[in-house]
Amino acid sequence: MLNPDCIPTPSAPVERLQNTENILLLGTDRREGWSNWRTDTIMLVSIDHERNEVAVVSIPRDLYVYHPVFGKKRINSFDYLAEARGYPGGGFQAMKDIFEYNFGVPIHHYVRAHRGAFVEFVDAVGGIDVTLDCDLWEISPQPDGNGYKVLYLPAGVHHLDGETALEFATYRYRTADWGRARRQQQVLAALKDQAAQLSLLAKAPQIWDIIKRNVSSDLGFTDLLRYAKLGLDFDMSSIHSHVFSGRELAQAKLPSGAEILIPKEDGVIQDVLENIFLYVPINVQGTHPKGCPPPPAWAPEYLASLTPTPPPQQ
Repeated sequence: MLNPDCIPTPSAPVERLQNTENILLLGTDRREGWSNWRTDTIMLVSIDHERNEVAVVSIPRDLYVYHPVFGKKRINSFDYLAEARGYPGGGFQAMKDIFEYNFGVPIHHYVRAHRGAFVEFVDAVGGIDVTLDCDLWEISPQPDGNGYKVLYLPAGVHHLDGETALEFATYRYRTADWGRARRQQQVLAALKDQAAQLSLLAKAPQIWDIIKRNVSSDLGFTDLLRYAKLGLDFDMSSIHSHVFSGRELAQAKLPSGAEILIPKEDGVIQDVLENIFLYVPINVQGTHPKGCPPPPAWAPEYLASLTPTPPPQQ
């Protein structure tokens, strides 16, 4: 396992991604009224135009990486830090530096969306359908810090509105960041399916309003529509995906007690990226080939609370 205190040398280029178009999708936890944020969703989207293939890779927010100016921190902190400190090129340039220095991947474009954009966009397209092969049990702390909110979805097909889709894509206290990242890729696949059934041009004014209020990007609106149409043209089997997890990464602690993730071996992240177009299609990320996880111990009590008490016998 690598030493989190050492300063890494710049990564060698990942050859497979030198001629692809590489876009960063950044999702923040910023809420209404907040001025700061953490970038808790980080996806690298690589488009191979020559072979008509796409790769989507989820990078965990706690991955400990190096920036030549800001030093070593969790990857989810650099976007806001660069914006707040007036770093030339802002958060996008800082993230671009990180991907080139740590992973050997050039970044060409970025899209940063705050939480509100996700909810509004899902509602704008009429919601999304997700299919679960296992029951989903997830929890998240209540906003007031008093207990947890439960997200329970039994196996089967579910139609999610924006708020429920946000819970589906962000809750993580039982399934950890790995499970959340896989569900986020499920959401991308579901959005592709839903958008295929709609006329993007008919929704363009509503979508543009959402983007203006909640999204930052170096791409213009017509560019975003072009990429959206391009995504619709790809078959699911040609959209490859991967979620970095405990197979490649290990937990470590800083002297402060903060938990981070570091590569188990030198070059393991680059190896995945070099072979990313060999990984599974994005629409199978949410499946459980090794069997369903057991429900939590409190599941029977929770299910009982959902069952109305029958009226007394007359």
